[in-house]
Amino acid sequence: MDENTFCRKYLDLIQGPYKGINLTRITDVEEFRIKQYQDSVIPFRNFKFDSIGAKIFDIGFGGGFPVLPLANEFPEVSFMGIETRNKKVKVVGEISEALGLKNTKFIHGRFEEFLYPAGSIVVNKAVATVKKVLDNISVEKDVTICFYKGPNFFTLEGKELETIEDNWSIMGKEEYSLSNGDPRVFFIVKSKNVLRRTNQKNLTKLIG
Repeated sequence: MDENTFCRKYLDLIQGPYKGINLTRITDVEEFRIKQYQDSVIPFRNFKFDSIGAKIFDIGFGGGFPVLPLANEFPEVSFMGIETRNKKVKVVGEISEALGLKNTKFIHGRFEEFLYPAGSIVVNKAVATVKKVLDNISVEKDVTICFYKGPNFFTLEGKELETIEDNWSIMGKEEYSLSNGDPRVFFIVKSKNVLRRTNQKNLTKLIG
């Protein structure tokens, strides 16, 4: 569906049957369209990934961002959301179904528990630093990880980024603005090696 319809339906759901559940503090449709929908999908409109037909995993999706807007924007791609708060896993799954999305799955767990398969894309819009995610994630070779960051990203995390290049290739450092002028950074890395810890679950079987 078009993004305006999507945003209205999402807000109708959280102001109706899911009222009181903390999914987003934004209640204005236009503000939601810019700060939640647009912020989620603009980087993928600008970037072309060789593996866009692969699986995309959203780690720590919270109220459903960026996974729900991305699933709406790219119906041909399979998405899986991973979230530590089981209530949000349940509710966002129900909202996804109510929005008519057919390409999503949601599971309860910590991103560290899983092995991300070669060729997949991982997205992260949460507050964890790039280094913290990369130091704790288990991946096969050629996994792309995309981080949505604010305008102070390089000031806050620049020094830490110097320590990641043994295992990760930096693929992009895209700076862009939302339609209201708010600046954003989209930071992309790809794994050079297999990085695996112990007892990780295989996501390929879970997503199907």
